[in-house]
Amino acid sequence: MSQETTRLKAKADKAPDLEELGKEVTVRTAIQNLGHRDTYANGVLLAMAVQLLFSNGIFITYAWAGMHWRVPSVVISGYLAAVAIELIGLVFVVTRHLFPNRDQQDPEST
Repeated sequence: MSQETTRLKAKADKAPDLEELGKEVTVRTAIQNLGHRDTYANGVLLAMAVQLLFSNGIFITYAWAGMHWRVPSVVISGYLAAVAIELIGLVFVVTRHLFPNRDQQDPEST
């Protein structure tokens, strides 16, 4: 073997394993994504709680001061339906964003 070949082999042995580095980057990215998901989920829950408190406050003010608690049943039904649809929609969108492709089977597992 020539000196150049020996030197190149020694250098290659010292070089980092690219596959190992790729796995490390993948793990770091996954950990970072989990942190972002946690922050995002907590932010959305806080925003939803603030919005519900605000809208409930407006509805109670309307019922108490504006209508003297004689709110038509259509208004109550509409409000309750809107709140339910909003909550279901938010939970669906946030869940689909935070956990994409959970309903699809992994091709490697079959």
